[in-house]
Amino acid sequence: MITTLDAQPQEWMEGDEGIFHTVAACHFKNLEHIEYWIHKTAQVERHFGVSANRPTLIAELDLASGDHVFHIARVPSVVELQESLAVTVGDAVHNLRSALDHLIFQLACLNTNGSPKDERNIQFPIADSPDVYAGQAKRHLQEVDKARQATIERYQPYHGAAG
Repeated sequence: MITTLDAQPQEWMEGDEGIFHTVAACHFKNLEHIEYWIHKTAQVERHFGVSANRPTLIAELDLASGDHVFHIARVPSVVELQESLAVTVGDAVHNLRSALDHLIFQLACLNTNGSPKDERNIQFPIADSPDVYAGQAKRHLQEVDKARQATIERYQPYHGAAG
């Protein structure tokens, strides 16, 4: 049995904002997960809040030119922070990707009355060119209705930040 969201069909059809609200609802409804991200953000803030963890700049007066010249005197080690941040960012990207895939699966369920035929191939396509997108859409969106496919296509990276 396939479980779908409690959203009514009209909620899925009310525009792009509804789709992305649904993504958030699909993935971040677990309060503990949100608290984890708040904790990680605070950890980064604490790290850079300590003066020993900030770079030191020095300004010296160049007597010949009369200009002040700035030098970076010290760059603290950020290895520990980099490792923690790499894992955290990787987890965040994975969670966002999973949320997009869940959205597409829900749209396929909506379009097929809860019975998509090719469950393993349903996923959110991300492409850097229209040709690549066309191939991915044919493979991954065949059970999503055409209007939703058009919305997904508008958010592809090859359109740029302005869409």
